[in-house]
Amino acid sequence: MQTPSDHISTGEQRARPRKRTFPTLLSFFIFEVVFVLFSYMYNYHEVLSYRPDGVHQWRQTDCLSFTDRLYRGESNFWSPAIAFLGHEGSGKTVSEFPILYWMNAIIWKITGEQEWSYRLMVLLLFHIGLFALFKTAEGILKDSIWAFITTFGLFTSPFLAYYANNFLADIPAFSFVLMAWYFVYRFYKKRQVSTLYIIGILFLLAGLLKATAALSLIALMLSFLLRAGPIRLMTWQTEDTWKPYAKRIWTIFGLVCMVWIAWYSYARSYNQDHNKDIFLIGILPIWEVTYAQANEILFHVGNTWWHHFFRPILHAVLWGLFLIMLVSLRGVPAFFRSILLMVSLGFVSFFLLYFQVFDQHDYYALNLLILYPCIVIGFLLYVKQKRKIVFRALPIQFLSVLLLIHCADYTRRRMLSRYEMNPITHTGVFFEIEPWLRAQGVQRTDKIISIPDKSPNISLYLSGSIGWSQFADFKAAEDIDRKIAAGAKYLMYQSSVGQLPDNLWQPYVGDIVGKYQDSKYPDQIVYLWRLQSSESN
Repeated sequence: MQTPSDHISTGEQRARPRKRTFPTLLSFFIFEVVFVLFSYMYNYHEVLSYRPDGVHQWRQTDCLSFTDRLYRGESNFWSPAIAFLGHEGSGKTVSEFPILYWMNAIIWKITGEQEWSYRLMVLLLFHIGLFALFKTAEGILKDSIWAFITTFGLFTSPFLAYYANNFLADIPAFSFVLMAWYFVYRFYKKRQVSTLYIIGILFLLAGLLKATAALSLIALMLSFLLRAGPIRLMTWQTEDTWKPYAKRIWTIFGLVCMVWIAWYSYARSYNQDHNKDIFLIGILPIWEVTYAQANEILFHVGNTWWHHFFRPILHAVLWGLFLIMLVSLRGVPAFFRSILLMVSLGFVSFFLLYFQVFDQHDYYALNLLILYPCIVIGFLLYVKQKRKIVFRALPIQFLSVLLLIHCADYTRRRMLSRYEMNPITHTGVFFEIEPWLRAQGVQRTDKIISIPDKSPNISLYLSGSIGWSQFADFKAAEDIDRKIAAGAKYLMYQSSVGQLPDNLWQPYVGDIVGKYQDSKYPDQIVYLWRLQSSESN
């Protein structure tokens, strides 16, 4: 009787193909060496010590602000808060499940407030996820070289490489998804019930960190559902492969979905009760934009983000493989036929449901990269079954390695450009300003208004402050009056000239406390005034 792994690797009863896998320790050693080489090429050894910077510095400081307030004891796990205090004045708001923030806050209790530890935690999770992908590919393909090419081909995605050593929760969520798929493969191979619980926990963590990471489990569940129904396009080779475990599978995966629903319901309610207009808990679909707006977003995706997803030549290769698989769908192993179709459907659905975010927020697409291993591994299995000579051809593998190196160099250059797109010359003056503020008598608990920062947390987090930024949208005197009534004591204004932006603020500034300038950023000056009620003048 065939094992489930035989169904994945061959699709029918036949003599086992000769394996071309390296010994376990050798595979692990090669993986580590290649990972370190890629990391060095991407300058990770220096990036680890970077302050939040580059593309989406805004979202980076949001994540760090959650962690900072947990670390300082100003919030707790079930009541997260950020430095930007919002209209309610507490800073209470939530985005993703705060497990990463909580874990890193504990680490900071030991190491002190070291941002590199946060980057390292995200990088280590990605490292484990990438290794899980390698072991999945190696086990299915029975070929270590193709497994390496598949795995590190994913690592040549510029925006994935950028966020893999960063602060956002999207990479940890994606990493948990890759780990979960490895255990899905293990379950096919071993049919151990305990593996189902591991799969459930990993998918649960992924979906709690990012709703977009739920795509994989939903695709898997739909595949099971279609297999059990009348649509035989999705059927595996033996009808009893999953049948003995169906009840347990649906129970575990159903519980995962229930916890997801419970968390996001809580998050939505929490934000409604406190500060609801800071983070998105919901969708921004394509049907809510005009034709002109849709064209503008598509133009932005095609001319900006598209070049950061993969090198153009790799885009062409991937879409070519995908089209070949669609045309030859019956020749694709059944497991990948179902998963590929469901993930592809999820890919399109997600793009339509979150269409509006893609004008600025490329990181929303990180969990869509699960389509990459589905395409590559599925195609290689197809070739292995139909054209074994091609699959085993060393010249083709050699050319693929050259393409991999070519794409990695492209990513190296894109990584540099991502930091140049949002240079620290705009915000670098805040990196070392906190000791100066304390020397001026400004305490952590003193509330500050920081302008002209339009983000919630960049200047507030970097300066070790709490209060409000221009994100609060100060348009009228009443807006300022409300913040002073809520406890705002100081106005922190970043400028090169020292003049207030308009007369709106003039009645509210009292004595100037001082001005701060960092020699590294001579064009940036931060002025600090005491705030007073307009009636005091």
